[in-house]
Order: sequence, then structure tokens, then C-alpha cells
Amino acid sequence: MDGLMISALVNQVFSGHKRSDNGFTSFQVSKAIESVSNGCGVVVSDKNVRSRLKTLKKEYAEVNQLLSISGFGWESETGRITADAFAWDDLVEGILFHPKFVS
Repeated sequence: MDGLMISALVNQVFSGHKRSDNGFTSFQVSKAIESVSNGCGVVVSDKNVRSRLKTLKKEYAEVNQLLSISGFGWESETGRITADAFAWDDLVEGILFHPKFVS
């Protein structure tokens, strides 16, 4: 469903339809809804699409943050983040001993 939604929105942007200042227009979102409905047989709402976009933006930011850390990379064949053992250890140690998690 994500792929259909994203493809429909990308197609709208590439076909010259301008995005609104705060994201996609209602017309563009309706095209994404139509694409998901036709491709999956699932009815989604404007709210579903906008909520999913918000989640995807957050996940994208998290992946970008990980990729900015030394030792992390991207494996394009599998679509996965890669890291050496030292990078993972440093990340986990940093999270476990972060002041927010230590009482």
C-alpha cells in the first residue's frame, strides 16, 4: 500500500501538479487514495494518507540520522541499513546510557 501511495504522489509531483505549502493538496491525496483502492482493494481516507505520510517522514529522518553516524551504511540490494559490530555496539551503549534512560 505504501508503494502505491508514494508512486501516486510522486506521479502527481512529476506531472506538474504543485504541492501546497504544507504538503500535498487534496487533489493529490485523492489520487493516492484512488491508487491504493484500485491496487489493493482497500478504502483509505484522506486522514489515513496524511497520517501515513507523517509516519514515513519520521522514519525517513531516523534512517538519515543513522546513516550520518560513522560505521553505518545502506545496502541498496536488500534495502537495509548496514553497520559493523563496533558501530552497533556504540549505538546501543549510547542509547542504554543516555541520561533519559538512566535513573
